[in-house]
Amino acid sequence: MVYYDKIMKYDGITQLDENYYSSDDLHTFVSNMKKSWESYNKEQCDNYGKTLSAIYGGGTIIGPLLADFEYNMQKDWALRLVNIYEKL
Repeated sequence: MVYYDKIMKYDGITQLDENYYSSDDLHTFVSNMKKSWESYNKEQCDNYGKTLSAIYGGGTIIGPLLADFEYNMQKDWALRLVNIYEKL
């Protein structure tokens, strides 16, 4: 959450007029992205876990496969935040 926090503290956007966005707008957009991602992430991880259970039954491989999926989902979100921050 380091880059999320950095973005939320960023105050370097100058709103030239009402046709441009401000730093507060940026914070709102990124906050909305985070809320959407959290909901999407939870749903995807839940469904992937159920899919693995359907395929493997109660097999012990489910834990590692689900952990890998969750890791990659989190990594994608983190990289998206880094990408946004680097543009500031």
